[in-house]
Amino acid sequence: MSAIFLKPGEIYSRRDHEYTLNHLMSLGAFRFANIRFSETIKNDDPSLNANISLTPKEKKSLSAEIKATTKSNNLTGPGLLMTYGNRNLFGGLENFSLRFDGSFETTISSRYDPVTSTEIGIESELLLPAFMAPLNIKPHYAYTIPKTQVLLSLKYLNRTDVMNMFSMRTQYGYQWNSDITTYHRFSPVVFNFFVVSTLSDELEGILDQDELLRRGLFDQYILGAEYSYFYNTQLLSEPPANNLYFNVNFDLAGNLAYLLFNQGLGLGSRESKNFSQYFKTDFDVRYFLEGNNPSNKTAMRLVAGSAIPYGNSDFLPYNKRFTIGGVNSIRAFYPRELGPGSYKIPDSLQTGYSIYNSGEIKLLATIEQRFDITKYLKGAVFFDAGNVWNTQEYENTPGGEFKLNNFVEQIALGTGLGLRIDVNFFVVRFDLAFPLAIPYKTEKYFEHIDPFSSSWRKDNLVLNFAIGYPF
Repeated sequence: MSAIFLKPGEIYSRRDHEYTLNHLMSLGAFRFANIRFSETIKNDDPSLNANISLTPKEKKSLSAEIKATTKSNNLTGPGLLMTYGNRNLFGGLENFSLRFDGSFETTISSRYDPVTSTEIGIESELLLPAFMAPLNIKPHYAYTIPKTQVLLSLKYLNRTDVMNMFSMRTQYGYQWNSDITTYHRFSPVVFNFFVVSTLSDELEGILDQDELLRRGLFDQYILGAEYSYFYNTQLLSEPPANNLYFNVNFDLAGNLAYLLFNQGLGLGSRESKNFSQYFKTDFDVRYFLEGNNPSNKTAMRLVAGSAIPYGNSDFLPYNKRFTIGGVNSIRAFYPRELGPGSYKIPDSLQTGYSIYNSGEIKLLATIEQRFDITKYLKGAVFFDAGNVWNTQEYENTPGGEFKLNNFVEQIALGTGLGLRIDVNFFVVRFDLAFPLAIPYKTEKYFEHIDPFSSSWRKDNLVLNFAIGYPF
């Protein structure tokens, strides 16, 4: 496909001028692209000569990055990322990358026993500068060149409080921009496979008593398709004072595997084939209200999602369930401390991690007033609300089913104050939060607040440390 929209003999078009530059830059092989026009006479008519100047990037690159990360599950620690890149692998501007990512993290909270997490991953990705499909399908991609993605990822995770897990992901799909604000990602083939080799003693004891839960959460592979849509007005060359970000995702898995194993080909039965079958969708909408005062901004966010296991699956896979709480969620609660619904984990299972505190439905709403204290020091007042639920009542999580007549009473509420050190390219964030409503406390909805009591502060104040803004 040509990246040049300016054609000989055609009338000059500003749109074709911009699209040519956008396509050339989206190839990823050039550092700069410029078009210079000169006047000339052709066939006694005034004309323009277009001279395209391109500054190429290095064909091959090797980079290493030492990083420090903090996650919504309160794990913090150093990491190493090494990347090899080739921007012209087969001579057609194919962009190939090979990434190695390793990290070691530990909990910084004293609320639970110390936990360490070691993660090692290797990922290869090939981006082809064309929409390569078996049929002649052309998306609305005029703003940039569409890409075909081929990806293979291998990961190993060792969490001392949970498990050792090996996972593999292969993906074939497409990426394109329909305009500067709108981005699409469609993967018709996504294959996930993960193997749990070692479980913690606590988790092993739980799953030994519930074989159905073990099969549903872990002994699964996923064959499906995914689609994501993104819209972001902050990408405009002159963004408006009030900006909107919107993302919606669709994830459908298991139907092809069901046809292969259970229907026409007769390759097996439900009991012998551990493939996941589910439909999952979620959206994330954010609105930033700045008005006439750029130093005082209101940021709002709404997240909602639902996932339904069906057919071959009684449970969603472990890595597809929704969780809530933590530094980028409801900051008055620790990760996996809430849900589903009004369920409260028994004291005998009270640790820093639980497979039960997750759900198939998620609601999260946040409003945050951000203001400048000094040039590099920012403040915030925030309010968070939300929870997760199941689509049905499960024996191990009583009170976890989503019901229209009482789900409002099961929404957790939290509020707090934040300080952020913002030097443009790097943000360090501290958020001090406390709960206003706890779903699993049934005596009353709103919590008693007594900041002058040392016991109240010990039981309720949660200090969140993170890199970057929550959204």
